[in-house]
Amino acid sequence: MPFKQLLQALMETGSNRLLALDEASNRRLARLKGKAILVRLTDVGLSLGFTVTEAGLLVTGDLAEADATVALPLSALDELKDSANLPRAIKEGRLELTGDPLLLKQFSELFAKLDIDWEGELARYIGDVPAHLLLSTATKVKARLDKGLKGFSQWGAEQLTEESRLTPSGLEQQAFFDDVDDLKSDLERLSRRLEALERK
Repeated sequence: MPFKQLLQALMETGSNRLLALDEASNRRLARLKGKAILVRLTDVGLSLGFTVTEAGLLVTGDLAEADATVALPLSALDELKDSANLPRAIKEGRLELTGDPLLLKQFSELFAKLDIDWEGELARYIGDVPAHLLLSTATKVKARLDKGLKGFSQWGAEQLTEESRLTPSGLEQQAFFDDVDDLKSDLERLSRRLEALERK
């Protein structure tokens, strides 16, 4: 099976299984019934068509007709996770949209608003206590990783601005901009004086 067809099949199966784990997703799917959304990943030359049917999501390649088409690089795919960020992402050119913007918002909410009881799902296979222990451990590990990454990014910023002096600090940037404004004002005053002298 070619890579694109395999990817489409995996996405279709995975998406429908995730949606099935949240009862509220049926209501969100019903709003989109019969609609088709095309997602073009511009930097990898891949198109994925999502059509909402009674059975759930149907994932194909390019669509002859789509109610909404969004084009964006793979790195900007996170923009689709939060429907509140879509207008700003479109305005700033991180993604291009043709068709119904409300449809794209509703489509992104299909997955952004998923509310899955992962502990309950795990408990069906491994029991209540192991499921609780596993998820609580995973939550703690994630919190530590997030804290570590945040600390590392702060350290990296400090290294760039304070230690290696590769980038100016916020105060240095503001001082530079203030100096530029002062210089601009001085040049304007000088220009006015020159004009006054020429008139005399």
